[in-house]
Parts: sequence; structure tokens; C-alpha cells
Amino acid sequence: MDDMMDIYPEAWQTDAFVGENANFYKRKWGEHPGKYYKGWNWVPLFFCIEWMVYRKLYAEAFIIFLAAIGINLLFDILFPLSSARWGDTARILGPIFGNALYYMKFARALKKSSSMAQADRKEYLRKRGGVNVMALIIVVLIEIFIVYLQFNYL
Repeated sequence: MDDMMDIYPEAWQTDAFVGENANFYKRKWGEHPGKYYKGWNWVPLFFCIEWMVYRKLYAEAFIIFLAAIGINLLFDILFPLSSARWGDTARILGPIFGNALYYMKFARALKKSSSMAQADRKEYLRKRGGVNVMALIIVVLIEIFIVYLQFNYL
């Protein structure tokens, strides 16, 4: 895992993987070379799971989701009269580690594609990276449905 933080990609590789917001990530990832911390990202502070799904960090989003549920359940058991939603504290991981998680996904894609010809590698990085707008829409619709159920049936 440590060697993933020591990868220094070429500009075209970052462009292919990230897409139109590549300059933001080039700057963030370049500010902290060789480190796990890759800078603060404001978007996941407010939309942690949504941002992760949008950036195709599906496993990470699922882990944050489960952590939030687990923390809420724990606090409901320990403090049954409290109405606080402590599970949202798990979401603070997104803005702190989001850029690093995204970089690690990028580094894994770079390693897997290292033996490919440049054209094939560019296409591979484009498919592994980028964004997934449809998955984001699905997550938002699920969240709207959950809120609806909470206000109408629970």
C-alpha cells in the first residue's frame, strides 16, 4: 500500500482517469506527494456517499454507509433518549481521506494497466475512472425514498 503513494503519473494519465476535473486532482495530488493525506475536499463534507459513488468509489461509499448505520445503532443503544444522529460523524472521513482514496484507486488502475500499449492504457484508465452520473442519480433517489419512508411510516 505504501508504494501506491509513490506513483507519479504523467499528465495524460490523470486526464484520462479523472476527466474534465483533472486539473483539480493534479493540484491536490501533487501538493502531498508520497503521503496518504491528499488534501481537503469540500464536496464530500456535504455529500460524502454521493461524491464517492459519483467518483466510482463504490466499496468506500458502502463502508461509510455501514459505519454511519453502525454508529447510529450504537448510540441509540447507549443513549436511547438522544435524538442526535451520530452516524454523520463517519462522513467526516470523506473530505479528509476522499482525495487519497480516489488517488489509490487511480494508482491501482495505473499498476494494472502498466503493461498495456498507451492507447489501450488510456482507454482502460478512462473506463476505470471518470464519473458515474447514473449511479449518483440512483443513490439520490434511494435517499429520497428513505426520507419519505421515515417521515410517513416510521
